[in-house]
Amino acid sequence: MTKKDLTKMDLEKLTQELVQTEADLKQARLSKINNELANPQRIKFLKKQVARIKTAINALMLKESEEE
Repeated sequence: MTKKDLTKMDLEKLTQELVQTEADLKQARLSKINNELANPQRIKFLKKQVARIKTAINALMLKESEEE
C-alpha cells in the first residue's frame, strides 16, 4: 500500500488496515524469534507501514476536527 492509497482511505478502513498490519508485525517478530523469518527486512517495512497508517489517521482526524 502506497502513501497515496492511505490518503484516500476513510477512518474505518485505516483503522482496519492498522490492526491487520500490527498483527502482521507481531507475527513477523515471532517468526524472527523462532528463526523462521525468511526476509528480516519485512519487520522494518511493517514498522514503517504502521507509522504511515498512524500518520494518515492523525491527519484525517485533524482535518475532521478543523472542519467542525
